[in-house]
Amino acid sequence: GSLLNFQTTRGINGGTINWTPRSQKNMPSEPLIIPAILETSFDEVQKKLALVEGFALWAQVDVSDGLFAHPETWSNPELLSLVEGKIKIEAHLMVEHPEDELAQWTSVADRVIVHYEATDKLASIIDRFSESTVKLGIALCMDTLVNVLDPFLKDLSHVQLMGIAEIGGQGHTLDERIFSRIKKLRALAPDVTIAIDGGVTLDNVTALKDVGATNFVVGSALFQSADVSGALAEFQNRINGTST
Repeated sequence: GSLLNFQTTRGINGGTINWTPRSQKNMPSEPLIIPAILETSFDEVQKKLALVEGFALWAQVDVSDGLFAHPETWSNPELLSLVEGKIKIEAHLMVEHPEDELAQWTSVADRVIVHYEATDKLASIIDRFSESTVKLGIALCMDTLVNVLDPFLKDLSHVQLMGIAEIGGQGHTLDERIFSRIKKLRALAPDVTIAIDGGVTLDNVTALKDVGATNFVVGSALFQSADVSGALAEFQNRINGTST
């Protein structure tokens, strides 16, 4: 069925997010640190969301089917509707054939990120989001050329580049190829938000921003800290150029 009128049932303003037509897009907004939550149990997801509520505008919840990426995670979208608080949720779907699951996730998330490599229906997916209050992001694995998105970029506002070669886990080291990939994508799409997911640390986040990235999805570097909100603030200081 059509998803043209779907709205999120959680989040701000009573559950609806203001949507900006593509014609009104301008340069990407202020850089963001987005906590990444990758868990097999939804209880753990909720615990981590509680740690960053009030300190981050967005959180990314990773969902893996055990096929497109390993290991398999929790995957019941209805559970996200139980999340309280004002933090916006982006669901990163590391799943085969995401088009079959979109309706479930668009009712509970503020942005849904699907992988270019997981679907042959990308044009259809983009069209389904064209008048939606829910945002769409497209993710690219490290070995996928960024120019595969060229036919779609006029209709995209958010692209997520994986910063590691093997997706589905946390704690991997950043793949240095990401820097040239960011530059290529920024040259193709001056206005698109470029998120980097995987391998982001305090030591490389400034360099990633300097070559054109705008959002930084951070997992282990945040949640392995004894002071998660303090670590989040330090990341934000780095990308805002206010770090001491």
